[in-house]
Amino acid sequence: MRLPQTDWEGGYYPLTMVFSEDYPSKPPKCKFPQGFFHPNVYPSGTVCLSILNEDNVSMILLMNA
Repeated sequence: MRLPQTDWEGGYYPLTMVFSEDYPSKPPKCKFPQGFFHPNVYPSGTVCLSILNEDNVSMILLMNA
């Protein structure tokens, strides 16, 4: 048995993803249970990644148009 390469490898990540009818133009809503600890997750469970921010995705789509 090999040792994990990171602190997060092999972990359990109970993520809820909700895809709107506008997907892939709008990113899915992603959320962990409140209090789940990860560097990219707010205490509320909201994922802290700019690529999942609808405003940023709209800006990226406009820039690529």
